[in-house]
Amino acid sequence: MVLNKDPGKNKLSPRAIEGIFVGYPRDRKGYRIWVPSSHQIICARDVKFLEADHKQSKRNDLSDDLLLYHTDSECDARHEDFVEFPPQIIDKDNCQIEPSSKVSVNDKDDGGRGPGRPKLLRTGCRGRPRKVFRSRNSIEEDVQPVESDIILDVEDDDVFSGIAEIDTRLALNGPDSDEWKLAIESEIMSLIKNDTFDIIKADNHKNIVGCRFVLANKYDSEGKIERRKARLVAKGYSQKYGINYSQTFAPVARLDTVRLLLALAVHFKLTVWQFDVVTAYLNGFLEEEVLMKVPDMFPEMLNCIVSKRGGNCIVGLRAKKMLENLRSGGNVCKLKRALYGLKQSGRQWYIKLSTKLSEMGLKPMKNEPCLFYGKVYKQFCLLLVYVDDLLIASSNLKNIEYIKQQLLQEFEIKDLREAKYCLGLEIEQSENGIHLKQSGYVMDLLKQYGMEKCNPIMTPSEVKPQLPEAKDKPCEEYPYRELIGSLMYLCVATRPDIANTVSRLAQFVTNPSMCHWLAAKRVLRYLAGTTHRGLMFRKSGDPLVGYTDADWGGCAIDRRSYTGYIFLLSGAAITWKSQKQRTVALSSTEQNTLVWQKQLKKRFTCEVFYVSWAYKYLTILRFLSIIKEQNIWRTIPYFMLEQNT
Repeated sequence: MVLNKDPGKNKLSPRAIEGIFVGYPRDRKGYRIWVPSSHQIICARDVKFLEADHKQSKRNDLSDDLLLYHTDSECDARHEDFVEFPPQIIDKDNCQIEPSSKVSVNDKDDGGRGPGRPKLLRTGCRGRPRKVFRSRNSIEEDVQPVESDIILDVEDDDVFSGIAEIDTRLALNGPDSDEWKLAIESEIMSLIKNDTFDIIKADNHKNIVGCRFVLANKYDSEGKIERRKARLVAKGYSQKYGINYSQTFAPVARLDTVRLLLALAVHFKLTVWQFDVVTAYLNGFLEEEVLMKVPDMFPEMLNCIVSKRGGNCIVGLRAKKMLENLRSGGNVCKLKRALYGLKQSGRQWYIKLSTKLSEMGLKPMKNEPCLFYGKVYKQFCLLLVYVDDLLIASSNLKNIEYIKQQLLQEFEIKDLREAKYCLGLEIEQSENGIHLKQSGYVMDLLKQYGMEKCNPIMTPSEVKPQLPEAKDKPCEEYPYRELIGSLMYLCVATRPDIANTVSRLAQFVTNPSMCHWLAAKRVLRYLAGTTHRGLMFRKSGDPLVGYTDADWGGCAIDRRSYTGYIFLLSGAAITWKSQKQRTVALSSTEQNTLVWQKQLKKRFTCEVFYVSWAYKYLTILRFLSIIKEQNIWRTIPYFMLEQNT
């Protein structure tokens, strides 16, 4: 197994790649590894050898996957050729994603589908159909289409909630090319309008950053295509520290802060409004000199803008000047403003926005710099920032309109009115309170794994689940890692009821067995019966209540304990956690003490290394400090309840 160092991998991509050791390189230290998935030989040092499990699997043996077909009239091996098998035949062990394939497993008519529209968002290789192979075992008989838990082809309306990146070449050559070109033109117009860069002539020895267009379909809360989106992204990985950037930190709001905002809005009877800042990063100014290559299709789009806008408006004049600079030898873009993809873009945008909010009288929290508070027309207001999404809570729409007009003086903003869908969360506001859920996400998740018609179950797991460590060969034909990753986002956002189960299942992502896969499917069955459940915040006089507990020796593998906590405000959970302790507790008293003692002991003692899990202790302090900072300490009392032995 070779460590996956691909800079383009996402958080759900495999951390290791399967390979075969073939020798040693002569010019460097390390190993020469043959990677069957990419058909390449690489040199790597971060390698783990699995000698005990060294068996030539069918996945790595192309002779078993793609067979040579001999006709009756052929008697020479030179006439051998590969057989093109029908699309309904598939070997689950060899289902790989390839960009060149256009075969549908379900054998559906794809005539009306453009090549620039992905069928399904799949983490790791998004927007790409799967390539179909036929194994040796299925040649002699006609095999029916495989009905498994893995859905390899769905309709366009079944797109997984989120954003799937589209291949630029396929999109611009497909039936929707006009829409994508308009999206690219709109992006370039935004760059010109914000005066993002100038066209200059630079020497070759300068460090020039690359760029590319990222195309994506934006979806609404129901999973339908809302609009086409094109974004020019700089290749920030080619920046050099101290030359192109220095500081990069930019705060981002936590999901528990989003829930806290909604809970406080219900408690004080505030209306939650949503704004979206258009091309947010372009509002930040760069402090360093950054040179970027001229984007593809840039001259063509400039000509379109000049022909449409003419030379009378600012955008038309700037586009005309850029064309002249390109014709006179300009070869790079000198960036003035932050661009998506640069390492410091998020920081520069936050500095710009926080400066504007401070001028409006809104101050950031000390423990949550993305949550701003203040008074507008002598009335209390809260404003939450998540990159380019703004959530504003106020008791009067007049205050929200004032904030909107102030922001419009500096930024281009879309008024989405009452918050309904933000960060993949469905927000339903009513007189009874605020309902936070992810029913659309759950339905898409069930469709992705073919479980939308399964029989629901009452609990996500057994009463005391004992998941053994996998001793056999891992079940690689099932997307266990992808499923756990999808469930993780669900359990940290709106479903604390599956947090403990998902935490237990997540420890087997590198070596799952069939029992682990069935346990993960049980969670899907539980979600199928609780699709519309979520967090319901209601106006009540209940205080901020926290519960904590620990399961002594709950893990049968290493006898470590599971600890968890949950905090309730306005009748619903605002933060929670379920995690295994890092040390083995010697008694039930110790395992409860470990929940709180991270700051008490940080070095070895004669008996126990107290590296305890006190994240919940820090969470208490953070939430209480936020409440205290808003001068509402006296209106919300708090209690902390813990089981003791």
